[in-house]
Order: sequence, then structure tokens, then C-alpha cells
Amino acid sequence: RHLWPLAWGFGAMGLSRTGDEQDARLGTWLLAVVMVCFAIVSVRCALEIRLLRKKMLREQEGATKSRSGIEMRMWFHGLLLLGNSTRGIAVGIELILWHAGMCPASLSCTQVRVFPNLFFLSTYSLLTLFWAQLTYQVMNVQFLHLRSLFFGGNALLYTAYFVLTAIAHTMKSMSAQYFEFAMADLLGGFYLVVLLFLLYFGPKVAIHFRQTEEVTSAEMLSRLVALCVLCAVIITMHVVYFLVSGSRVVHWELGYPMWVGDRTFDALAFFLLELGPSLAILSTMHRRKATTSPGGTAKNANNAWVPASPSALDRQPLRGQAE
Repeated sequence: RHLWPLAWGFGAMGLSRTGDEQDARLGTWLLAVVMVCFAIVSVRCALEIRLLRKKMLREQEGATKSRSGIEMRMWFHGLLLLGNSTRGIAVGIELILWHAGMCPASLSCTQVRVFPNLFFLSTYSLLTLFWAQLTYQVMNVQFLHLRSLFFGGNALLYTAYFVLTAIAHTMKSMSAQYFEFAMADLLGGFYLVVLLFLLYFGPKVAIHFRQTEEVTSAEMLSRLVALCVLCAVIITMHVVYFLVSGSRVVHWELGYPMWVGDRTFDALAFFLLELGPSLAILSTMHRRKATTSPGGTAKNANNAWVPASPSALDRQPLRGQAE
């Protein structure tokens, strides 16, 4: 509740503008509200990391799988925290640049809008790494190079961003529009690769668990499938958005369509591509509070009795090979 006055202050910037006032004011208020929502999600991720750290300290030294799974979840929430916090900061800077008349034509405005996309892409690529590790673990196959592929791909992504940024600042011929096009094509291509990996590993895990009795809880299996489907839908949305906005065939000026205000479009895009998916994934991964009966079964909120079993994310090793 202490963050809403901040949104009010940024939103008030739109009241001092003249010209296309109605669209500008609406877009400014929407961006301010979205900025506060990103801050709230960031706080939620930070609290989850704190809880996971305490839980890992309570785990026994021999519980390698459980500790590795908690480590994986901490990595995920850490990247999601970076994505949401940097987007919230970027939206605040973008509002200031809009007020100063530097958006959307300046290169600085474009770079501020693009940079948080890197952390969200890293977050979804980490989830794909989880599915790949889970696939090889249940198949009892080593996966020595998955982490190297994950870190190498992300290093290539960030290097490409900084190289394009350096080129844009040193070569005056590269305008903000060309930088936007280049980054949209780059992000769209990386998201497409992540989607292909997810579509390969995700169904294999679901089919394996359906054909075996390794997952004793139907709720756990349904949650795994729901997480896979949700990630596939989110990544597909990113692929379509970036490839369409980066295509010169579609006449978008600086990534904006012509049928909606620039600030309003940014607010809607940030909500549909980043804020909404972050909330959906956090909700899917969040454990239900359960009570354990003397017989070793867990009773969930719906009074349905299912075998007590750790979350699938808590059973995945983050080591070089399967346990």
C-alpha cells in the first residue's frame, strides 16, 4: 500500500502534457499502475527466496536431491526477481523520458524498454533447463552439457545486446528504430529456440509419468502438465510478439502499432507478456498448505487425500549428471 503514492506521482506527470492528452494520460496512469505491480511481484519473489534459503538450511546434509531442487527454485525466483524489478525501474525511467519528450524516438528510451526482456528470457530458459534435466533424470541418462548450454546461450544473448548497444552509440547511422528491429529479431529467435526445447522435453516427461507410477499424486502430475502448458503458451506469445514487431513487413513505428497510444500499448504489452505470466507461474509453483495424517498421507485444502510427496521442483538435481 505504500507504493501506490508513487504510482500517483508518476501518473500525475500525464496531466501536465498538452496535445494528444487523453491517450497520453491514460497510458501514463496505466504504466504507473503496472510499475507498482512489478514492484509488488518483486517483493513476493524476494520473500520466496528468503523462505527457500531457510528451508535449505533445515535440510539434512544427505538430502542432495531435495537441496538441489530448492537451489533450482531459488535460481528461478532470483531471475524472476531481476526481471520484475528491472522492468519496474525501467517503467519509471520510461515515464520520466516520456515526460521529457525523449520517448519513443530516442535510443535511450528504446534501450530502457528492451533491457528487462533479457532477464525474462533467462527465466524461461531456466524453466526449460528444468524440464530437460527432469527428462534425463527419469530416463536415467546423464546430462553433462545442459548447464553449459544454458549458461552459454545466455552469455551469447547478453553479449549480443551489449554489442548492438555499442554499435548503436558509435554508429550514428543506426537509429533507435533499427536497434529496436535488431533486438526484436534477436529476442524472437532466442525465444523460438527455447520453445522448441520445451516442446521436445515437456511432453516426454508428461508421457513418461503417465505410463509409470513414479508420480504417486495425481495433483502433482496435473501441476507439472499445467506448468509445461503455461510456459509453452507464454513463450509462444513472446515469439509471436517479437518476430511480428521486428518484421519490417508490419509497419510498426519503433515497435508500436498505429491503432493504439504508445504508452497504453507498452502498459498492455508489459502486463500480457511479463506481469501476468509472472503471477501465473508463481501461482502454479506455489505449494498448497497441507496437513499430514498419521498414515503418511497429506490432506489438501479440498479435503482430497493424496500421498505426501515433495514438489517435483524439489527433486531435481542441479548437478552435472543425474543422481
